[in-house]
Amino acid sequence: MDGTKQLSGKADVFILSSTALVLDNLMSLLVITNPSKTPIFSYAADRAEKGATAELAADDEKLGRMLAESVVDVVVNKKPISQVPVKTDPNPQLIINEGQMRVLGLNFPDTILKNARMVK
Repeated sequence: MDGTKQLSGKADVFILSSTALVLDNLMSLLVITNPSKTPIFSYAADRAEKGATAELAADDEKLGRMLAESVVDVVVNKKPISQVPVKTDPNPQLIINEGQMRVLGLNFPDTILKNARMVK
């Protein structure tokens, strides 16, 4: 938290890592960053609903299916792990917190808003 306090007002944006320590302390981070109107973005699911300004997160269900396909390739089809490609969600969801947009005085372009899911 000390690092966040030192950078609050100096950073243009904070991007949350996916570690539990950071994710579990989102509310404390908001107390520090909101007065300086510094947005918080996340690449972990459910953070916009918990107060982050926005998140760009993979669909866990889709990732689960991809993992299952890889496990079948290795266990059932006996494919060497080195030949199983790393997979990522090609279409992560953009979720924007409308309340945080207002608090921070942000305006996202319509082209971004039309592709985002809005939460309050």
